[in-house]
Amino acid sequence: MKTRNIVFLFLSIGVLLSGASANAGEDNRVSQIQAFLNEPDPTLKIRAAYLVAEMGYLGYLDNLGDFREELPPRVVEQLIPLIEHEEATIRCAALAILGGLGDSRALEPIIENFNNHRSEQNYWQFSTIKGFSSLAALRGFRETRALNFLINIIDDQSSPRLHRIEALYSLGKSGNPSAAQRIASALREHELSNYAAEAAQLLAERTKLTESRDVLVEQLIMALENDLRPQTRYYASLALAEIQYLGENFTRALNALRRVVSDPNADQGVWKALITIRR
Repeated sequence: MKTRNIVFLFLSIGVLLSGASANAGEDNRVSQIQAFLNEPDPTLKIRAAYLVAEMGYLGYLDNLGDFREELPPRVVEQLIPLIEHEEATIRCAALAILGGLGDSRALEPIIENFNNHRSEQNYWQFSTIKGFSSLAALRGFRETRALNFLINIIDDQSSPRLHRIEALYSLGKSGNPSAAQRIASALREHELSNYAAEAAQLLAERTKLTESRDVLVEQLIMALENDLRPQTRYYASLALAEIQYLGENFTRALNALRRVVSDPNADQGVWKALITIRR
């Protein structure tokens, strides 16, 4: 057992040190998931779970469905009970994998997990490591049920601010074009606009926007014109750069970006948008 612990320690250090490299994380994700699922020792299982949860937080488990055949046949059935496990690290690892797989069988259990604990003041301690929660897991589902659930969280003014922010990020990371309308609306809320700008950028880099493009572009331009916070301007600029083709809003966007770029504090996001956007 001592030898096993030493081997696992060196493996853990290697994975954590490679965290800055997306390729390193992606190369290890299937083996780390298998280690987590198959480890019989409780202590080592928690360590393996931490590495998996860390990968989920870093985004290495997104689109895990592409590697479904490399995982155990009943992996979804094996993971669903673990999202209510007494150990927080194991819960988070299970949520991260299920979110990456996006298997529809896990959708209702994940929503139920959130509903069971949303009223608890310690929800974030119960369900999350570094922000990975049941709301974060919903980003991997393209079903209308997941989209509407996240939108309802954002619409509910009584929801904790952190819940609304996490739901916004999940809308962006879902890559679902239908999310554009609600993200555009969030750009009009001062409390959420800087996070909505980042959600818009996440959405635009994951999908090609068509019907909702003009509504989102208009709100991104308004954010550039009226919101002086650097984070908002940075992500609004990057979102416009990802959308690239702005149609009738091109001239207005160009003028807004030119005004922002004259600010001594203008960042690389603005310059990227100026170089990238097209009519």
